[in-house]
Amino acid sequence: MFIGQSYPSFESKKRLVLPAKYRNELGEEFYGLVDFDHCISLYPSSLYQKRAESIDSLDNFSSDNRLLKRLFFGNSCELKIDKVGRVLIPQTILDKAHIKLDKEVILVGVYDHLELWDLETYNEKNNSSDDEKCYEALAERLAAK
Repeated sequence: MFIGQSYPSFESKKRLVLPAKYRNELGEEFYGLVDFDHCISLYPSSLYQKRAESIDSLDNFSSDNRLLKRLFFGNSCELKIDKVGRVLIPQTILDKAHIKLDKEVILVGVYDHLELWDLETYNEKNNSSDDEKCYEALAERLAAK
C-alpha cells in the first residue's frame, strides 16, 4: 500500500532517487505511465499487467478504444531500480508529464500506486481553496453509494 508524500530528487545522472519506503512495494522492476493529470503513475508490475490486459481486451473496431490503447501503451515505460535505489525515467516520459530535472518533484501515495508530479503543477491542481469542500462532497457522495 502506498500512502503519504515525499520529495525525492534527481541526481546528477538524471536518475530519480526513490525513497526506501516505496522500493519493496514497487519491486525491482515496475512501470511508469503518463497519466491524465500530467503526472507519472508508478505501478508495480502485477497491477500494471492487469490494467494493460484490461485495456488490450478492448475492441479495436472502436476508434476511441484504439486511441486509448495508443495513449496508454505509448505513454508507458518499463522502469528498473538500481542497487542504490535510483531509477532512470526516459526523457520523453518526463517531458510529457512536464517534469523538469532541475525543479522540485513530489511523490504521492495513491494506495495501489505512486504519482510523481512536478511540485508546482501538483500544488496548482491540488491546493485550491475549494479542495476541502470538494473532498468533503466527494466523500459524502461515495459514502451514499
